[in-house]
Amino acid sequence: MLKTLPLVLLLAATPALAQRPPLFAIGVEADVELVHGDVVPRAQVRPDRIVFFEVVDGRPRRLGSVAAPVSFMGPPAAIAISPDRRWAFAPAENGRDSKAPGSLVPTDVLSVLDLAGGSPRVVQTVHLGADATAAALSPDGRLLVVTHADADRASLLRVEAGRAEKIGELAFDKGARPLAPVFLPDEQALAFTLAGSDRIALYDWHGTRVDPHPRQQLAAGIYPTSLAVCGPSGYAVVGNFGAATGDENTVSLIDLHTHPARVIDTASVGVSPEGVDCSTDGRHAVVANQGMSLLDSADPRYAPQGDVVLLAIRDRRLVVTDRATIGGWVEGAIFAGDDLVAAQSLADGRLHLFRRAGDRLVRLEPIVFEHGGPTSFGKAPD
Repeated sequence: MLKTLPLVLLLAATPALAQRPPLFAIGVEADVELVHGDVVPRAQVRPDRIVFFEVVDGRPRRLGSVAAPVSFMGPPAAIAISPDRRWAFAPAENGRDSKAPGSLVPTDVLSVLDLAGGSPRVVQTVHLGADATAAALSPDGRLLVVTHADADRASLLRVEAGRAEKIGELAFDKGARPLAPVFLPDEQALAFTLAGSDRIALYDWHGTRVDPHPRQQLAAGIYPTSLAVCGPSGYAVVGNFGAATGDENTVSLIDLHTHPARVIDTASVGVSPEGVDCSTDGRHAVVANQGMSLLDSADPRYAPQGDVVLLAIRDRRLVVTDRATIGGWVEGAIFAGDDLVAAQSLADGRLHLFRRAGDRLVRLEPIVFEHGGPTSFGKAPD
């Protein structure tokens, strides 16, 4: 029955359904391209889009799409989807200058999407007053947090009936650069990667209130960018992007069982890990390495491709088990369920797909986007 339902299945799926198919969103950036190592606006102006997929029989099936601004800046896991799969919240950190379409400027836009009916639609546009980097929604769907990396703060928004209202802000130290906000499971904790200060900060939250002072800070690696919770395992992983100098960089494993939480392992994975994610059972993680694909080809460090790396989480350790080459300008990689891995290449406009077979990645036919490349993503809570 699920195979025949359109996007309305997002509303029809209820707790009575024991197993809902994995649902994810991909933001398709249409504004920019890479020319000799420089990110420049495309000559032809086209709208960005957000495309929604569900996974059926191990393959993603397109449900619908909507024109809405997205951004290649910030952590790839930028889009938030409500637990009931009715709403999505998509920030955009930059876009074309309306007065000079050949230029890119910071933007402060948060789009609220209604996913009911046959196709998603934008029902609210919120201007937050600073670069809108990434969004996270609390497990009860009431509190939305949007980071502003350049402004060293985060907006707090109350969500009711699909409307988002800004109710406050959270301030960070100057230069902290908050990137990824993540609500931790089974406790009232909210985590942020603070790339500028090489820290992960944990805050207490209650309802729609966040304590202004962090209860704990962890140090995992250089320029932590993306953070993902590993299902019910009690672990989380963080990608440490590094300084984009061609040096080997890392992913770290965080034990959330302990109080306080702590980093218990770090694995070398490649150059500039841009996005990380975990399987729903918490036994594997995946990371997408940007490599040095954004450099001019004349640079001796240039490499035209990035890669996606599979890691097993075993005995409180991260173990690299496989890797596969993908296109350049890699953004993120996600698990859609336990066995489907999707990795984004903005340079070749493809969503590279793999089936996890044990500890190996089996390459599948990619999804090709004609106008633009995949950049940000979001997953519906399991």
